[in-house]
Amino acid sequence: MAPIPIKSFRSLQPFATVRENWGTVQPYVSNYITTVSFGVICMNFLAIIPQIIAHGFTFPRLHPALDFEDLEPSEEHPNEYVSPQELAEARIAEIEEEMRDGQEQHE
Repeated sequence: MAPIPIKSFRSLQPFATVRENWGTVQPYVSNYITTVSFGVICMNFLAIIPQIIAHGFTFPRLHPALDFEDLEPSEEHPNEYVSPQELAEARIAEIEEEMRDGQEQHE
């Protein structure tokens, strides 16, 4: 039996019904997007709370060498203060590691 040609392509369009009835569907879609967005924001906030507690409610200083004169070092939190000497030692260790990696690649 030969296939019957399709005379109307509208029957093959799965979203045609949604497009035709968008006025009734749109409030539900907007409500769904709003609800999911609110849920994501709440879950992110709940995920940040343990980090705030772990850091002892202090704002971390990301790079203390930038405003070195204004810093008042404290030993309360280990990530709060890094001396310039420690920064220099860390950079030297990185350079030495890069040199060792470079020598291993040449061999």
